[in-house]
Amino acid sequence: MTDQIPWSWQKAIEYADLPPMTKLALFVINNYLNNFGDYASHPHITQIAKGMGVHTQTAIKYIDIAVEHGWLEPTNLHDDETGEYLRLAYLPGWPDHPSAEGGQ
Repeated sequence: MTDQIPWSWQKAIEYADLPPMTKLALFVINNYLNNFGDYASHPHITQIAKGMGVHTQTAIKYIDIAVEHGWLEPTNLHDDETGEYLRLAYLPGWPDHPSAEGGQ
């Protein structure tokens, strides 16, 4: 991936055919994307909900929609030393439709 992935991903979200609250969830998650090469996003669901200004269950609903449409790829986050499960992390996804091309 290139250094432009988060910004291209943001632009694709802007033009995506998604509910507004799903776009908001994606933009909040985007704020947590790291720049260490894997672009994983590690916020806790309560952080995402707070960023969206909604209850946790509402945030989960719209994150699930983003996953169903291919905008997020959930992955399990584990402690490097103990291997203990910590929580879900999210990778940005690229659905196969024109919105991923910047609205064309």
